[in-house]
Amino acid sequence: MASDPPLPSEPVAAGGSPTGGGSRPGFRVRAIQALLRRRDALLGRTRLIGALFAIATGLLIWPGLGLDSPLYEVGEIAARTVSATEDFTYEDEAATEERRREAVELVPDVFDFDAQVREEARLRIARSFEFGRAALGAGIVEEPDFPQTLDRTMGVPVASSSLDLLVETEFAEEVQQNLADAVTSVLARDILAERGALAALGRQIQRRDPQGGGSTVIADFSNVLSLEEARRAVELQILAISELDTPRRRALAALAATLVRPTLLRNEVETTHLRSAAEEAVDPVVIQVRRGRTIVRAGDEVTPLAGHLLQAMRAPSDGASAWAGLGAMAFSLLLAILLGILLAPAREEPRWQAHAFALAGAAILIHLVANRGAGFLGRAVAAQLVAEPFSDPGVYVWAVPVASVALLTSALENQASALATHTLFAVALTVMTGDLELGLFALLTGCAGIVFYFHSERRAHLLRVGARIGFVGAGVIVALTLIRGGDGGLTRVVLEAGSAFAGGLLATPVVTVLLPLFELVFERTSEQRLMELARRDNPVLRQLALRAPGTYQHSVLVGLLSEEAADAVGANSTYCAAAALYHDIGKLSRSNYFVENFRGGSPHDELLPVQSAAIIRGHVTEGIRTGRNLGLPKDVLDIIPQHHGTRLIRFFYEKARKAAEARGETVDEDAYRYNGPRPQTREAAIIMIADSVEAAARSVEEPTREKFERVVDRILESVVEDGQLVECDITLRDMNRIRHSLLSTLLSIHHKRLSYPGFDFGRPRGG
Repeated sequence: MASDPPLPSEPVAAGGSPTGGGSRPGFRVRAIQALLRRRDALLGRTRLIGALFAIATGLLIWPGLGLDSPLYEVGEIAARTVSATEDFTYEDEAATEERRREAVELVPDVFDFDAQVREEARLRIARSFEFGRAALGAGIVEEPDFPQTLDRTMGVPVASSSLDLLVETEFAEEVQQNLADAVTSVLARDILAERGALAALGRQIQRRDPQGGGSTVIADFSNVLSLEEARRAVELQILAISELDTPRRRALAALAATLVRPTLLRNEVETTHLRSAAEEAVDPVVIQVRRGRTIVRAGDEVTPLAGHLLQAMRAPSDGASAWAGLGAMAFSLLLAILLGILLAPAREEPRWQAHAFALAGAAILIHLVANRGAGFLGRAVAAQLVAEPFSDPGVYVWAVPVASVALLTSALENQASALATHTLFAVALTVMTGDLELGLFALLTGCAGIVFYFHSERRAHLLRVGARIGFVGAGVIVALTLIRGGDGGLTRVVLEAGSAFAGGLLATPVVTVLLPLFELVFERTSEQRLMELARRDNPVLRQLALRAPGTYQHSVLVGLLSEEAADAVGANSTYCAAAALYHDIGKLSRSNYFVENFRGGSPHDELLPVQSAAIIRGHVTEGIRTGRNLGLPKDVLDIIPQHHGTRLIRFFYEKARKAAEARGETVDEDAYRYNGPRPQTREAAIIMIADSVEAAARSVEEPTREKFERVVDRILESVVEDGQLVECDITLRDMNRIRHSLLSTLLSIHHKRLSYPGFDFGRPRGG
């Protein structure tokens, strides 16, 4: 005869074989339990976990704290290819200087019109003629110093021919008037000494009238006289005087020409001011360098431009200042607070909330670090390629499996928690990379992953979900490219879309690798783990089928009922099916005390009701102990006490109550109630209802829909009236859907079968 399976008290792996006897397994169990207690103590310190999360996230998104690229000197041979690690800008100083020079050249020289020149010339002429007439009267005209004195009075050197003319005419008033009129008429016009040079250069000037307040720009110099033209004009006026003979006219014309001066005088101060203002108004020429652009290739000489770009690329490290760090830490702290607030409604149990917060924070941090590392890897790959766009690391950034955050949290938490976690991850990724398109891509693909995961028929099929995420990612890339105007060409679009599809596929192995670790550390159970537990060839379930066949059959039916009911209300049906198989595992130690395993009489006939109730209630405690030794996940263990809640063990209570009434005594109801807790989740509530419905349905003879309706309604009423569902988030609509699902499943299980000739075992032969 084959040996019996190991006793429930022996540590047996929930998906494997017994660990064996002796003290060594016990030591292992105690060691694991000690580690778990320390883990619970650490994960329970939510404030510490939040602070660590904020600090780590702040360091990741702190500007300038990334790895620096090598800084080569101009003329040096680059040891390796250097590409732009992120988008940055730099000032093109040469182009800026050229634009400023052009702006300065466009500012015209400022010339002020000096209206006083004409009046000063008239006054000098008048004073000189008065002095000459006085000198004639005094007889000092022949004095040697007379010519010098006349020069000073006239303000210009007077030629000897002009002096002879003035003396011969005795400084006549008519000659004075002719000279003054000719000079002042010419000085009333614009006279510019640099007219020829400015006209040749095509330069404009700004003419200002300080007295009149007007200002005009002169581009056409046809109405502006040069100094030579002005002197020629005054000479022509003098030569046209008919009262004087030709020699005298020429002498007077020569004197008049010396009196002509420029009337437009350069204003250096105002010109300099306007040119300085124009220079300052020119904005620096800023060149944007896109992430991934090759700055210098390995083996090439570093050009001045490449050296300048390397310096500019290092410039963002200046952002690693105290203010930038303060902003990063403040942002990360806000992120941690929001994460805690958004995850709190997922489960009321504080311990679960603490673990969920740590789980979400760890998922975000791991993927932020992975994104950093993938960025460096992408740049290293691109550096080995030459042709565009393959040499641009920006096309490979979409291959990072950012959606794995959503899939990982979806596998271990509910839909709301997964959405909150992934949304905050996308925000942190955007801030860390400075790439809004990457953040939007991460958000959309992650949300798609959550939808695909929770609406897939078998959530364990992650590869199929990953492929769907890849298609969504490729579509997002194409859409973003069209929004940008289709820049980059078809090759780039195809390469980026392919990278996005690969990123969706890569999310599957990433989640597969991380799931076991997260399950162990954060006490979560994934769909894959639940499916392993639900396998019928599991040694623990085989042991249950052999030692307690009735309990095993009951557990299978409860799993079927609860699975269908969970699907009806959108709960985790895989979890319900797996947890139901283990909800009565505590009956293994004393299986013959439970009605579904009776073979003949009841052993309770020889026991007091309170003793029987203690045995029945004890299967919960034994189930928890056995489940822990088996290594069952905590959320599966939670179903063992919660599927009974604090319900009354009614059969033995009524038996005790009737006996007590006969003796005139009362019965303590608490002695006949389970210890709880009540169901904390919809799944626990569903299993509680399915457990009672399946047990009650066994007692129905000649099952019909009406009888099953009465059974289900009575069970639902008793559970609600007993207050067993007040601590879970189940609604009246859920209860109605659960009712219809249970009825449908019961009718499919207990349908009426046809009578086959020769197989009617209920009647005697020949009857």
